[in-house]
Amino acid sequence: MVKGPDGELVEKEEPNYKVTGALGKDRNTGVMYNGVLLKWCEPTDAAKPNLKWRVYEFKDNQIIGIRMNSVAYTKYLHRCSAFLIGRDERVCDWLLYHESISKQHAVLQFRKVPMVSNESINSKEKGEFRRMVIRPYIMDLESTNGTYLNGKKIEASRYYELREGDELRFGYSTRTYILLNEHSADLEMEEERLRREKQEENEGQQEKQEPSEAKDDRYLNEFIE
Repeated sequence: MVKGPDGELVEKEEPNYKVTGALGKDRNTGVMYNGVLLKWCEPTDAAKPNLKWRVYEFKDNQIIGIRMNSVAYTKYLHRCSAFLIGRDERVCDWLLYHESISKQHAVLQFRKVPMVSNESINSKEKGEFRRMVIRPYIMDLESTNGTYLNGKKIEASRYYELREGDELRFGYSTRTYILLNEHSADLEMEEERLRREKQEENEGQQEKQEPSEAKDDRYLNEFIE
């Protein structure tokens, strides 16, 4: 208690360390960026890739540039640990403008995870050190029209490991995206191979079928917090 201006004893006001205002909203409901509540936050094992990954966008059998932060330029994905994919220019790193794409559609996340192999499994049983590797994953953020990995629709809110040569498609857009890294074949040869494969695929396709649900075992059973 302390004396007030009129000499009466009043309770001393203590500093307020509670979270208030916009910060309180961030803490209570999730991560905010540019005034937008994000549908995802990075996992604890997030890491920048140690390989130079890149994405090739295909439309009508031609490779075109993808858009990052409103600018169409290099397709390299090694500068950040994650890329938010969607139509919302305020928060998305990888912008897609097809009307079937959600504002926050999916995320490409690099993660540092234990190497999965017979050797590493045996090492785990022996209590020995397991080699860690950084690998790319894709997760659909409960989008309206889905995300497709190699022609199969993936389950929302789960991480699926991506491998060199994998193909991604979002919503009902006909554009597809091929993932490669620095160990891929010579650039020009690889581009020609991809063009040829896409051409052969289209020529051999007799009728368009709806992609079936993915039953790939590459995802981790992890949900959005």
